[in-house]
Amino acid sequence: GNPLWQAQFGGTALEIGRALAVSKTNDGLFVAGTTNSYSTSGKSDISVTLVDTAGNYQGSIVLGFDSLVEYANDVIATSDSGFLLVGQTQANGDNNHNNVFAVKFSGQGAPQWMKTFGTPFGNDVGLRAVEIPGLGYFLCGSSDAGTAGMRDGYFVAVDPSGVLQGQLLVGTAGDDDGRFVTLAENKLIFSGITGSTSGPNRSNIYITALNPEDLSI
Repeated sequence: GNPLWQAQFGGTALEIGRALAVSKTNDGLFVAGTTNSYSTSGKSDISVTLVDTAGNYQGSIVLGFDSLVEYANDVIATSDSGFLLVGQTQANGDNNHNNVFAVKFSGQGAPQWMKTFGTPFGNDVGLRAVEIPGLGYFLCGSSDAGTAGMRDGYFVAVDPSGVLQGQLLVGTAGDDDGRFVTLAENKLIFSGITGSTSGPNRSNIYITALNPEDLSI
C-alpha cells in the first residue's frame, strides 16, 4: 500500500536514524540517531528529533562533545512518559576507547540527566536498555575489559536518577556482545553473539539470564 506519510529531518551533512520509540501516551515519536552537521570537527554527535504521530516536526536537540564521537544505539519510552537513550561516547576515554552514554529525557524532549559509565581501561559500548519498574534502568552492551582483551557482555544498572547501582561483565572465553535485553518473570534476559565455540570467523547465538539483584539494583 501507499505510505500514510513521509518526512525528512536533518542538517547539511550525514544524518542517520538509529532508533525509534513511541511515547507511553501514544502522541509522539522520539527518533534518535547520529549527525555530522553540527560539529566543527566533523565528528558524529547524537541527534534527537520529536515528531507527532502525523509526522509533523515538534523539535530536535543535538548532544555531544565537539572533538569526539558519539552514537545513539537505542531509545525506549519510560513509564514517566519520557524517554531513555543509550549509546556510546569517547568523552571519558580517548580516541580509541568508548564509554556507555545514557541520557534521560522528558516527554517534551528536554534532557533530565546525562551520564557516562565504563570500565577503567575497556572499550565500552551501550547497545540496548530496558526499564525495571519501580527500580530504574538496565543497560547492556559490550566491553573488552575482560580477560585477554576479549569482549564480554557489559551490564549497567542505574536508578531513576541515573545513579550507578552496579555493573557486571558476563561472557565466555570468546568474544561476546549483549545485543538485546528484556524483562521476563523478574529476570533480565539478554541475547547476543559469542565466538567461544564456533571457530574462526564464525559466531553463535548467546542467551543468558540475570537476577536484577546481581547488579545491586
